[in-house]
Amino acid sequence: MTVEELHFQFILAKDSVDALSHHTFNRAQIDWLLNDAQLRVIRAKTSGENEKLLGYEMTQKLADEFSTLHIKYPLQPAVQLVDHGGVYELDLTKLKFKYLRLMNGEVEVTIDPDCKKYVPLKFTQSDDIKIAFRDPFNSPSTEFIPYNIGRSADGSASSSLYIYPGTYTATNAKIEYLKYPSKISFGDYKYIDGVIYPKSTSELPEEMHHKIVDKAVELASVYIMDPNTTAFHQLAYSFDS
Repeated sequence: MTVEELHFQFILAKDSVDALSHHTFNRAQIDWLLNDAQLRVIRAKTSGENEKLLGYEMTQKLADEFSTLHIKYPLQPAVQLVDHGGVYELDLTKLKFKYLRLMNGEVEVTIDPDCKKYVPLKFTQSDDIKIAFRDPFNSPSTEFIPYNIGRSADGSASSSLYIYPGTYTATNAKIEYLKYPSKISFGDYKYIDGVIYPKSTSELPEEMHHKIVDKAVELASVYIMDPNTTAFHQLAYSFDS
């Protein structure tokens, strides 16, 4: 759907389920709801065990639904790692696109002076790392390399992957991830961050657009009733509706 069609579908759906309130929304508020909705839909479908590299591609349906956000090599080039004395960091802010969810990954390690190999990454909880190194079935090997996620070592409020190759030397990693979707915007007003975004619709496949609208309608009733959603209500004054 175009952004105009998304707005039209939202208004129709909202009126059909909430005919008594007669609450109207300006374009800025509808954009806010649609953007909130698309992130919630993505997170709901890719949460839980999928965060641990089990992969949402276990079903073709899910693969199709998020194919436009799924970033793979070579679109995302291999990322050089920072060595912290045998623990290697991949700063997720250094990726080509804004990172949302990790889907898969492999790290290049030196097996011997004349041999390098890409080895799959395997999620290991932080409190299990030391145990994993003592367990021959879970310690770093040419079958998989443990990793987990934590705050970036530079102290910034961002996240990094931490990779534990054991006796191997790591150089770079190739990862697959979902990027943040671009903003849905009607494009004719200044957003609350002061930016006038260009007109754009959801970059998710069209089959997902109805799900986004349905979630936006669901959220609308919550935002109407909650006086504490300051940012949302501030949008009422973004432009003369």
